[in-house]
Amino acid sequence: MAKCGFELISNQWESEFFGQRIAKLQFLPAQTALSPEFNKLEFNQGSAVWHDFDLVQCKLHADQLSQIHQLQSLGFEFVEGELDFCLSLNQGMQSDSGFSIAAIDDIEQLEAIFSSAFLSSRFRQPWFSAEQNSRFYRTWIRKAVLAQFDDLCLLLKNQHNEIQGAISLRAIDSAQARVGLLAVAEHARGRGIAKQLLQSAVNWCLQQQKQQLWIATQANNRQAINLYQKQARLEQISYWFYHSKKRL
Repeated sequence: MAKCGFELISNQWESEFFGQRIAKLQFLPAQTALSPEFNKLEFNQGSAVWHDFDLVQCKLHADQLSQIHQLQSLGFEFVEGELDFCLSLNQGMQSDSGFSIAAIDDIEQLEAIFSSAFLSSRFRQPWFSAEQNSRFYRTWIRKAVLAQFDDLCLLLKNQHNEIQGAISLRAIDSAQARVGLLAVAEHARGRGIAKQLLQSAVNWCLQQQKQQLWIATQANNRQAINLYQKQARLEQISYWFYHSKKRL
């Protein structure tokens, strides 16, 4: 099996946030010529090329079998599968429920909800500590409210002004948007809150004249998959792989 060329790209933000040297492995197009220095490197599990990083991440589509085989030969391990759905939008999908945008005063409640909502995500042990996982998602949702990570955060509250759940969104371009995070408060689960949040996202997208809404979820999140596949089409299946020098 022919080997594919690749490059390692440092992830500065994640490296600083997690206090680890983190990089992304990116396979090069088949027609890309590699530099002589790159060609001289012998890539294997013990190669010095890995010594510059504590963790190297790679995301591949399910049909990239040659690259997956090469990752395994380099000592990468499977972390999780990811399903990416696309919801085609039309005005008939608009509901009267509208949407409610989170404000700065909502951040404390949102951080409490999101801090423990994604314990099984790829930012989990043994590669990341439970505290790092919690801090990462607290930071993400806070920055979504501040329009720094995502563009905004929509939420649902009950009659006591308690947040039932929230969903963050960002515009990809003039016609498309993507969901960043979606989480339901523990006390509100089993009440259809996720479905209502998705409808709020649809309402916002239609107001912004978007034609497509993208949303990804972990392959082991059966509840989310069941919800999304009722309204959206599955566009892509991907896998995450890690090469780690040390485990927590």
